[in-house]
Amino acid sequence: MLNINVMKVKTRCDGDLTIVTIYCIECEESFELVVKTTDWHRFEIGKEFIRDCFPYLTLDQRELLLSGICGECFDKLFKEEEE
Repeated sequence: MLNINVMKVKTRCDGDLTIVTIYCIECEESFELVVKTTDWHRFEIGKEFIRDCFPYLTLDQRELLLSGICGECFDKLFKEEEE
């Protein structure tokens, strides 16, 4: 589910593609993801798993969409739990 209250997310539609700009809530770096517009709409509805909506995105990109935390920050935050 997309938590717009915490995450900074901007989208712009360019025909069949949607450019999603997301700012990491930890480091505030911006990331641009290009997704199919139909997949973005499926994700916004929230009735499907993110992996089914965007099988072509990496795990880090999908995590960024879900939590607002980029891969590098995620690894830093949860490093202790892995060890």
